[in-house]
Amino acid sequence: MSTELLPKAYTAADKEKVRMHPKLSKATARLAVAVEVLLESIERGDPEDVWVREVDADDWWAELVGRFATVSGFVKQLAAVIEFDANAEGGQVLKAMKELPDVLGYRGKRPPALLVPGTLIDPEVVAGPWRRLVFGHPAREDGSVDRNAYTLCVLEQFYRHLKRREIHADASTRWRNPQAQSLDGPAWEAVRADVLMTLGLPEIPQALLAEHTATVDAAYREVGARLGGNDAVSIEDDGKIHLSGVKVIEEPPSLLDLRKRVGTMLPRVDLPEVILEVMSWHSDIAAAFTAVSGGRIRL
Repeated sequence: MSTELLPKAYTAADKEKVRMHPKLSKATARLAVAVEVLLESIERGDPEDVWVREVDADDWWAELVGRFATVSGFVKQLAAVIEFDANAEGGQVLKAMKELPDVLGYRGKRPPALLVPGTLIDPEVVAGPWRRLVFGHPAREDGSVDRNAYTLCVLEQFYRHLKRREIHADASTRWRNPQAQSLDGPAWEAVRADVLMTLGLPEIPQALLAEHTATVDAAYREVGARLGGNDAVSIEDDGKIHLSGVKVIEEPPSLLDLRKRVGTMLPRVDLPEVILEVMSWHSDIAAAFTAVSGGRIRL
């Protein structure tokens, strides 16, 4: 995920944008003419219907799906060879990943082979731009889904939860459950007093937790009370928050003049020259530097 899929998908998407730049310039010119015609029709009082085609400005997800062959060789055995576990946040994605062999092993009676019934997948793990690639745009009438897109969608989310340690592999030293090394029982009781004193925590945590709960609740209520009169924030029915763009504040002339004056006053020297100058003031600085080999250095 970190070497073969994600970076290469980003690179391919960027190259595609560069390749499409001449076409983009031509389309921009046509759009400018169309907008001019539209404005003229509005001024005349007879605006026409305008149809706008939805365009995906970022092809990264499509490029990632195109690299399905990179993962198809091992994804069926991934959950069988390595034993994974998860907390509440990563449990659903881990379950979907363990069910991928059934999705990949499905063989339909009619082509195309990359389409599988929607009953084989968990639609709850498909979100954002993945929905269009997995379910189709518009969604297919028979409810079928793209097998390759769904596989890469699950793996991308699996990798994201793995980095957060919401999914973990106990046999690994790097990707293990961070709570597995927590002290418990007699080992914790032996160091409990020292740890609590060092961290400044009380013996009984209920009062501290209640204080934090009240602080968070008050902050949420204060923010919620301000949302009604804030035009820059909107909340959809599904709970998603949208913020409008912040306007750029112009820099005052005094700041520009100050930056120019300070830049002119700064000496134009290289960093090694500055270090050598400081060493000339304090001759014992050189003794603090050691070579990679461990031996003494000569200035």
